[in-house]
Amino acid sequence: MKRRIWALVLLAAIPSTAQASGPAAGTLEPSEEGVPLERIEKVLKAYAETLGCEFKFDPKNVVEFDMTGDQMLQRYVALFFLDTGCTGGSGMGNSLFAVLEQGPRGEVLVQPELSQPTVPSFGFPRFIERIFVKGNQLWYSGKVPDWSRDAPNFPSVPVEGQVLLRKGVVNVDMKTNFGARYWLSRPKH
Repeated sequence: MKRRIWALVLLAAIPSTAQASGPAAGTLEPSEEGVPLERIEKVLKAYAETLGCEFKFDPKNVVEFDMTGDQMLQRYVALFFLDTGCTGGSGMGNSLFAVLEQGPRGEVLVQPELSQPTVPSFGFPRFIERIFVKGNQLWYSGKVPDWSRDAPNFPSVPVEGQVLLRKGVVNVDMKTNFGARYWLSRPKH
C-alpha cells in the first residue's frame, strides 16, 4: 500500500465554478456559498509547513480543476509560495502547485503524490502570480527577470503559459521501470 500523507479538514459541499475565459476564470470566490477558502488555506498551510517556511498563499489562487482527468473526485489546484527546507535568505523560495481533492464525506485532502515539491516541475518562472482556467486548461501568469535591468527577486517581464501534469516512465536499471509524474510549463508564444 502506498504511503500517503493526508491533510484533512471537514467542509461543506463545494459548488462547481464556471470555466470562462480571463484571468479570474475558474477561481473560487470566498463569497460563493459553501466555499470555505479559509479551511482550504488551513489544510494547505499545514501541508506546506511540514515541508518548509515562509508560506504565502492568495485565496484567489485556488481553482477547481482535475489534473488527473479521471473525474472520479472533485479536485482543486492551489498555488502557494514556500521556502522548501527552510534554507533562508532572500530568493530561496518559489511558487509551488498542490492538488487537493474533496473526499466522499466532504473532507479536503492534499494529494502529495501529485503536489510539489514531491513532484518536480520544469520550465516555470520562479514567480507565478496567478493560476486560472481558460478553455478547459489550467494556465498561469507570472514574471521573469529582464537580466539587463532586473534584480533576480524583482522580475518585470510578464509571462503566461499552460500548466500540465504529465506522467512519464523512468528506467532505473535496464530492468525496472516506474511511472513518474512531473509538472510542465507550456509557455504562450
